[in-house]
Amino acid sequence: SSDGLQLSSQEIADTGLITSDSLEHDGAYYDFVIDQITPFGRSVYLVLPLSQAIQEFAVYRKYTEENGWQDFVVDANNTVSSTSAVNGVCPAPQSELYQAGLNIGDVCLQLYIEDGGANDSDGIANGVVVDPGGVAVVSNETISKVTEPETSSSGSMSFFAVFALMLLSVNGLALWAEGESALF
Repeated sequence: SSDGLQLSSQEIADTGLITSDSLEHDGAYYDFVIDQITPFGRSVYLVLPLSQAIQEFAVYRKYTEENGWQDFVVDANNTVSSTSAVNGVCPAPQSELYQAGLNIGDVCLQLYIEDGGANDSDGIANGVVVDPGGVAVVSNETISKVTEPETSSSGSMSFFAVFALMLLSVNGLALWAEGESALF
């Protein structure tokens, strides 16, 4: 029932077609169809002006009936990049201003999606890309589960390493002393 490609969380819920994502979406969801892609299977660029700046730990999420919500797959035929607006307008697709990934503070999102690829929700190379998706933020709980705790090193050597060096020094000194006495 929306008149554009941006949908609110309520509009998504009202459809009953898309389940809730486990991640919190930042701003809105996007639902669009790109058709008349030739040749079939080709990748296409799309630029989305975002309603909110990209936050730290943001990811672009995709929805498919088969897999539910998942992170956008990045490969040779599928990319995500972002940039800031220039004079309030997002740069054109393929502009050199777009940098790989979702960069904090950017408000322009560029997607490169392969017809029939992992990010095409219909999964068929048929000249049509279907994309329900949106920018989400990974929760602190999720980050803490996958982040390894940092370890600190005081720079000191272990007891065994010091002991081994002492043995080598003593043995080396004894061998050197034997060699010296043999010379005299």
